[in-house]
Amino acid sequence: MKLNMQILILTVLIASGYIYAQPPFAENCEDPENCIEMQGDFHPGPPDFDRPDFENRKPQRLTDEQIEKIMRSLEEKHPQFHKRILFLKKNHPEIFERTLHKLKRFVRNEKKGPMDRQKLIDIFIDEIEFDLLIEKYMAEKDPDRRKEIKAEMLKKMGATFDKKENMKLEIIKNIEKNLEEKRRIFEKRQAEKDKIIKEDLERILRMCEKNN
Repeated sequence: MKLNMQILILTVLIASGYIYAQPPFAENCEDPENCIEMQGDFHPGPPDFDRPDFENRKPQRLTDEQIEKIMRSLEEKHPQFHKRILFLKKNHPEIFERTLHKLKRFVRNEKKGPMDRQKLIDIFIDEIEFDLLIEKYMAEKDPDRRKEIKAEMLKKMGATFDKKENMKLEIIKNIEKNLEEKRRIFEKRQAEKDKIIKEDLERILRMCEKNN
């Protein structure tokens, strides 16, 4: 009898913990991919490369296994971009290494949440072109030509900045949309408090009677 009572109490605790006054999963969500509950994480957004990271121009070297995984994913899903990365590997190994470090998160998030991959790839391409301009600038000795390259770098940075900020704005709008939906659900549940509590209690009691 004592053992049965312990089991019954445990059942009540488990039932109440999972059921009591909890909103249904992704309630009234017409687009599951944009529901907060359905997302493993938020939109990863543009790469955090608003300015050249001169303090970390040589990040820790990736393992051959990591490189192979990234390259295989790019070849399967983004073949044109993969060709560009192969060109870097052959002709600009340092830029290749830095680019792959930035692509780790991109590859990892391929299956997570809504993500405009082509916009992200366009930003990566901009950053590759910027790195190539830096190499050209550092190799150039003529002051006038250096000045021209520097102007190109500023133009490229401005265009990339705008692309990133536009992506961030889209992320903010999606978050605001999700929060508005959560507020609507919250207000609805507040208005139906008594009904929700009674229904939860009935479910708990039914479960207890079933396991008694």
